[in-house]
Amino acid sequence: MGKPILLGLMLASFAGCSLPLPTEPSTATAAPKLAHPLPTACQRNAPTDQIFMAPDGDDQAPGTQAQPIRTFQQAQKMVRDRRSAMSQNLTVYLRGGTYQLEQPLQFTPADGGRDRFHVIYRAFAQERPVISGGLPVKGWRAVGRGLYRAPVGKTVFRQFYVNGQPATRARTPNVGQYLRLKKWHPEDQSIHVKTDDLPPPNVLSNAEMVIQRAWNQSRLRIASTQSQGQETKIIAQAPERDRAFKQEFPYKDDNQAYHLENALPLLDAPGEWFLDTQQQAVFYKPRLGESIKTISAIAPQLETLIKVEGTTEVSVQNLAFCHLDFQHTTWFEPNQQGYVGTQAGIPFDSKPATSAIVMRYARQIDFENNVLQNLGGMGLLLANGTQKITVNANLIKNIADNGISIGIPVVDTNAPRERVSGHIIANNYITQIGLDYFGAAGIFAGYASGLRIEHNELTQLPYSAISVGWGWTDKDTSLKNNLIRYNHIHRVSQLLFDSGAIYTLSKQPGTVISHNYIHDMGASEWVPDGPGKQWLSGVYLDQGSSFIRVEHNVIRNVPLPITEQSVKPPAKHNQIRHNQGDSVMVKSRSGIQWRYRRIKRK
Repeated sequence: MGKPILLGLMLASFAGCSLPLPTEPSTATAAPKLAHPLPTACQRNAPTDQIFMAPDGDDQAPGTQAQPIRTFQQAQKMVRDRRSAMSQNLTVYLRGGTYQLEQPLQFTPADGGRDRFHVIYRAFAQERPVISGGLPVKGWRAVGRGLYRAPVGKTVFRQFYVNGQPATRARTPNVGQYLRLKKWHPEDQSIHVKTDDLPPPNVLSNAEMVIQRAWNQSRLRIASTQSQGQETKIIAQAPERDRAFKQEFPYKDDNQAYHLENALPLLDAPGEWFLDTQQQAVFYKPRLGESIKTISAIAPQLETLIKVEGTTEVSVQNLAFCHLDFQHTTWFEPNQQGYVGTQAGIPFDSKPATSAIVMRYARQIDFENNVLQNLGGMGLLLANGTQKITVNANLIKNIADNGISIGIPVVDTNAPRERVSGHIIANNYITQIGLDYFGAAGIFAGYASGLRIEHNELTQLPYSAISVGWGWTDKDTSLKNNLIRYNHIHRVSQLLFDSGAIYTLSKQPGTVISHNYIHDMGASEWVPDGPGKQWLSGVYLDQGSSFIRVEHNVIRNVPLPITEQSVKPPAKHNQIRHNQGDSVMVKSRSGIQWRYRRIKRK
């Protein structure tokens, strides 16, 4: 996306068609070599040294099973003390319970393993350790209208979690319904809506207007409103007002869907909440079956839980996280700047969302059988300088932005230490992401090479499932040799449009998209009437996508099975073949491999 798409110029290869092979030599003739094999350090039954942690442990204890320590800081100190003499793996076992973080955990090169040995942080057998960036909310009292109020302190959090699920920020209309704006007015940078759709003007003084713009959204803090009879002019705050009107794409069309949120008078439905920053109090209306006396309510305090960060000279390596549950983050920047999206979790002219787990200048890290849930930014970010990281068999759900992000910031580089390459993203169940930033992708990769994205299941997403590439270019970049295969993708693009279940940008020689099962994509009722209702593709080769092989995919009940973009620079020199079948083998082998399917039940 990012440039206008004219339906008459789109070349769609439907299920019964096969486009001709490239007329010039293409490097997309063989699948890329495997980046590095499973099993991971989480699976190997190798001898291991041991340290034990527990939420009620004591940092003066020796760290044995009978006398566990309490904090990660003490665990890291003990690891560093033993690291120089490592002759086997070293496992830090976390007993069940909640570990409340006051600040993000920092893992440096001194915290990883050495030689062929790993430092492993993992749950004790059959127990569930939760690493939380939030604080419990207590002291509720009734205030009328079925609402309850509790003190929460100064943190201006944007998410609120109740009984293990995200609550809904007070909004109108309520969840599942939207309003439609009348028109964008660039001459005075205003947005016109129907007056009858709005609550009284005083209600909107701290509210946000969230607009669905084709393949992304604008989240604008309202500065003022001016009634003009049947229409009302909405003026957004800066800087997001200037960004939204400066941004050429996504479109600013008439009749786009929007909703309003973040005002106490809008709190009228069970499961909604509102934060009063002046009173430092949160208001909540319990869901059906909830009792205010017994609910577990969490107010997130942190943006990031774990940072694994080396330097350009020394990477963090040989580190593993296994069977852990990461929860309760938020993202503060939209409080001051709103949010104007570009594509796939990347905002326009501002910083991307923070991530619960961040890895930078790291290699040979294993992240397996974990849960990433109830997070207010992105889930997992593999940033610049990361190589050969395995992300396998994780449950990723209830995420405000992207599920897994690779190569953010999106900068192409030839510097070996900065490159992003060789990652395996496999057997993950990714669902209900993009809850607050609808243009998010389940898995996003910018400038990356040698990726294996395989055997994942992605469902119930507002936009694209897998998005690989950046730059809208047919020039040579570090994008190459990426393998996207055996993924099961269904019921995605449930809100936005001009999307692909699997979406690519730019020249990617050696990239292969094969044996994926994609089905049941349909336009949301909130997509404006017109050709956009058909702009949903199983595989979407957008601008510059070239030297990519697309074959043996099963695509069913999708408006456009395969699309090659023709807007300059056009998608070209791709091999598209054998995608018209209904192979039982492809369907049965796609998605999470049998041995990992229990992750869906966590």
